[in-house]
Amino acid sequence: MITNSWRSWVAACVLGCLAACGGGGGGEAGGGNPSSTTPVPVSITTQPSSMTAVAGTTASFGVTAVGDGLAYQWERSANTGQSWVGLPNATASSYAVAAVDSSLDGNQYRVRVSGTANSVTSSAAILSVTPAPAPVAITAQPGDLSVVQGTTASFAVTATGTSPSYQWQSSLDGLAWTPIASATGTALTLSVVPLADNGKRVRVVVSNEVNTITSNSATLTVTAPLSAPVITLAPQALS
Repeated sequence: MITNSWRSWVAACVLGCLAACGGGGGGEAGGGNPSSTTPVPVSITTQPSSMTAVAGTTASFGVTAVGDGLAYQWERSANTGQSWVGLPNATASSYAVAAVDSSLDGNQYRVRVSGTANSVTSSAAILSVTPAPAPVAITAQPGDLSVVQGTTASFAVTATGTSPSYQWQSSLDGLAWTPIASATGTALTLSVVPLADNGKRVRVVVSNEVNTITSNSATLTVTAPLSAPVITLAPQALS
């Protein structure tokens, strides 16, 4: 006859086996390690673009990429892509070149994008540098002029600088100045000058995107034309 103690011992053994086997039936299906996730490879969706910058300004390049664990390293080439040098601290998705100068004209920039699965290098972008515009300066001022009524008066100015523009002005008192219509060249020509223009003053405003400068004023003197001699009293016969 099986005693109660024997039954208790058998029951304990069965429970111990079930616990060791993971809780009985279905242990294989419920156990085991979850499957690992495959990392997304790096892919560049927007390449850096070539750009033109004025000397002294900032040029910026950027890239857009997707993938797991993205890291960036920008590189520069000064020999049309034959060799590349990593740029210090250039480890973001964009890179800015501060205060560009003419020595960087034609340099190429690219970025190496690394991820958990792979590494991809972008296409190269070219930096073109144009000279900074030079301020205007007047090297020859318009001079005073004296003409005869009804003739032509011409004033001129000489200026240096990048793409200067001109606007001539006139004044009767030297205080209030009025722009002269269509007078936007280096020379001002006044045709058939009337006597009323005697004492008129002219000047020119020269400007560009950097600065504006006004010339000295020049005074126009207009005189009446000389009259041909007229005999008002003819010689009289004399005895």
